[in-house]
Amino acid sequence: MNFAAPDQKLTKLALVAALLTALAIIFAGCSASTPNAAAQILAINAIADREEVNNGSKKWDLNAHPASTAAKLSGCSAVLLITARGTDEPLSRGNLLSVVANKLTEVLSKAQMAYKSNPAANTNQRSAAVVASKTAVPIFQHYDLEYPATAEFGESAPEGMRKLTDTLENQARLCPEQKILLAGYSQGAFTIAESLTAPSKRFLGTNTGLPSDKATANIAGIILYGDPRFVASEPYAYGSFKPGRDGIIPRLPGTLDRYADIIRNYCVAHDIVCQAMQQNREDGHVAYFHNGMQDEGAKFLLEKLAASYEREQ
Repeated sequence: MNFAAPDQKLTKLALVAALLTALAIIFAGCSASTPNAAAQILAINAIADREEVNNGSKKWDLNAHPASTAAKLSGCSAVLLITARGTDEPLSRGNLLSVVANKLTEVLSKAQMAYKSNPAANTNQRSAAVVASKTAVPIFQHYDLEYPATAEFGESAPEGMRKLTDTLENQARLCPEQKILLAGYSQGAFTIAESLTAPSKRFLGTNTGLPSDKATANIAGIILYGDPRFVASEPYAYGSFKPGRDGIIPRLPGTLDRYADIIRNYCVAHDIVCQAMQQNREDGHVAYFHNGMQDEGAKFLLEKLAASYEREQ
């Protein structure tokens, strides 16, 4: 069943409108539990030692097990945010990316309320609220990828990759007009970026499938935090990282060129995961919980979402 909005042109124009208007809204503070950085770092170091490479791939091999593992989401929203949490973080609430999701929900819902309270004043503005007021389609939906996110990285990440790929394919089929936003932290950043990487250039999960062009066409924005495969020279690298210092298992430069205009890859100094530092400190890898980059990431996604609609006009 296709749940897409009946008036897609109006939906697109409206969504641009509230997004650009909503960027002026000041984000309210939210909190999340800081995870055990040591657990994340140990898991990533284990996979970096190449002892677990492709462990788990057979179980999630697309050819051997073609039945879809896609999440069953509730209908079609105008925008879907898919997040992938870091190792040992809780699912859905209390993780780094739940704060980003909360901020997007707040901005879009406020824009929607502003439109509904005075439609005439907002009709000619570039504001996203018109979507929900003119159609039955919800404006926003968040799905936290249901994968283990455990220290058994070689088993956990391929499962996440396969489930993300299948979910993207399923949403493209059911909701062809839906815009997709992706956000990942630590192992979740690895999982998202690796899913979008050609299998021949992956570190693991080479048999989990690659999302089709149709499934990736509506990806409007991607944010990554503490990415183990961080490459400092990429144009989308962002933060206080040391130039020339890459992650624990850096990807080949140019691997994600197709998405370069819509990615922001956050990495801070002293994050020993995205900076491959030898010193025994963990504070850098959890700095994203308190350094303002959650807000920055949410604003970046909103900007890219608005831009994606503008390109279609």
